[in-house]
Amino acid sequence: MKRQLTDRTIQSIKPPMSGVVEVTDAAVTGLQIRVTANGVRSWALRYRIDGKHRRMALGEYRPEAPDHISLEAARRVALDALALAKNGTDPAAAATTTEATTASTTVRVAAERFIRAQRRKGLRSVGEQERLLDLHVLPEIGDMPIGAVERRHVYVLLEKLRDGGFGAQVNRVLTQTKTFLNWAVEAGEIAANPAAVIKRMVPEKPRERVLSGDEVAKVILAADGVGYPVAPLVRLLLLTGQRREEVTQARWSEFDLENGYWTIPAERTKAKREHRLPLPKAVVDMLNQLPRFTSDGTEDRGYVFSARGGRKPYAGWRRAAQNLQTKAALSAPWTIHDLRRTAASMMGEAGADEAIISRVLNHSPRSRMGITATYERSRRDEAMRSALESVAYSLEKFIEEEKRKNPE
Repeated sequence: MKRQLTDRTIQSIKPPMSGVVEVTDAAVTGLQIRVTANGVRSWALRYRIDGKHRRMALGEYRPEAPDHISLEAARRVALDALALAKNGTDPAAAATTTEATTASTTVRVAAERFIRAQRRKGLRSVGEQERLLDLHVLPEIGDMPIGAVERRHVYVLLEKLRDGGFGAQVNRVLTQTKTFLNWAVEAGEIAANPAAVIKRMVPEKPRERVLSGDEVAKVILAADGVGYPVAPLVRLLLLTGQRREEVTQARWSEFDLENGYWTIPAERTKAKREHRLPLPKAVVDMLNQLPRFTSDGTEDRGYVFSARGGRKPYAGWRRAAQNLQTKAALSAPWTIHDLRRTAASMMGEAGADEAIISRVLNHSPRSRMGITATYERSRRDEAMRSALESVAYSLEKFIEEEKRKNPE
């Protein structure tokens, strides 16, 4: 029997009076869910090697169990096994070899595989995942066999970070460690996630930091002192209110400078929907002055902000942020993301409607309900551009005032 398997389909298969019911997945050749008389559901793969039919057990389908093999995981394992069989390698034999070597797989080796898997998914967060593992997890448990890692090992490394004054960063490390170990379970490296029940160690409050006018001026002037690409990046963050990664990974092809628009494609936004942003004149003028990296004098290589000739986006934010914090020397701690909140606050202070600010920031439709009925597109774009023009005006006023107070 062949069917398009779903979780509902699998759970609806009734156990036979005796023997085994086998249902073949229509999506992956040879993948079967087997249901025994006592209700046990397990995966098997039928394949051919050297002209002979073989069957390989893949594990049990038990959503409530830590060693549960999901439909997605079973399909992925089956596809990998079929690829081996196609190349003449018996996947059952290869699996036996893998089980024999799992005990010697270190956390470091598994983490490298995890990062490669995350990169293949095209996740925007992979850089941060790699950074947190490299800085905080691998120095502590990187050389341990991954199968030997227990809850206490993870707990101790988190305690060290907390007691070392890392604050909310401890919670970020816990989140990424859980994500990594969940992948290890799915990849068959470990049977269960030892960090699964560990709770956040550091209480957190939503960030509410908004920079004052003189603080904004100090940050911009500090960025100007650093130069390209940090200086225009900081200005674009403030002048548009967009997220750091959305700005950093901007491509020239997204900008219509003649008409003053920036269209961020859906795959690059947190909301996963296209965002068409009217630009204030200050942004258009700034972008027109930036270098355009070309290969033959006519062809754009893509990224607006790059330290590698436009081939890759700028990736030096960690060092740049530390440099800016030192140079600006603000009286209270701040982060790059605070610039987005500051831009929103500046629009509000200039009298922009909350719904328009929400549009500019590309917040969820629920948070801006009713705006479509209030504005047709042309009026809405005009209002968004006006809100951002007010930010540009305020920034210039703040910078002039700061230069007047502290001439150099």
